[in-house]
Amino acid sequence: MPGLRLDIREQAGIIVAIAAHDGVHRIDDRGHLHLPLAVRRWCRLAAGDRVLFAADRAAGVLVAYPLAVLDRLLADAPVAAAGGEAA
Repeated sequence: MPGLRLDIREQAGIIVAIAAHDGVHRIDDRGHLHLPLAVRRWCRLAAGDRVLFAADRAAGVLVAYPLAVLDRLLADAPVAAAGGEAA
């Protein structure tokens, strides 16, 4: 929702935004969340880099997965899907 205040943190290259009454960051009037420069630097994101967002509205949590993190997390997925063992 526009105006929602958030606390934004980084954990293992993943950006986690949690609804917080005293949050420094907020959803703008258009419903957009602009990631501050410090957050982009934590995750080595350049302006325009794409991320995958996942939200749990009931818990008030928004998670952003940079593509490099998704590559790492999904590296063994094809092997596991084919019935093999992940490395």
